[in-house]
Amino acid sequence: MTVTNKRSRTNTEQREASWVEWTTGIVSLLLVLALLGWIGREALVKDSSAPELKIEITGMSRSGEFHRVEFELVNDAPSTAAAVKVVGELRGANGEVEISDVTFDYAPAESRTRGGILFRGDPQAGTLSIRPAGYTEP
Repeated sequence: MTVTNKRSRTNTEQREASWVEWTTGIVSLLLVLALLGWIGREALVKDSSAPELKIEITGMSRSGEFHRVEFELVNDAPSTAAAVKVVGELRGANGEVEISDVTFDYAPAESRTRGGILFRGDPQAGTLSIRPAGYTEP
């Protein structure tokens, strides 16, 4: 450590580190070792199973000329999915089928992501089916 005397403008080097420097060094070393241990454990222990995607409908409402079905895309697996396509199918009372889809950029591991699908027909008047249709590995 360097000590500067402002009056004489001289610098004096102390030969031994102070207790603050030792404490800071030890705490920093412990934090780095803990971080390396955590990263190593994650790399060795986490399995690389396929994403487990499911849909939970959270609400329905009218939005202008469309009917909006709000949902959560749930990924319970420890792996991420990319470009997740969710397809909604609405069968009307007359047997007519309306299909709508949305694509999520990512479904992170062990996460919930919200989204919505729009239909022209009323989902409460027909039979609604929403499902994940596919994904890619990031």
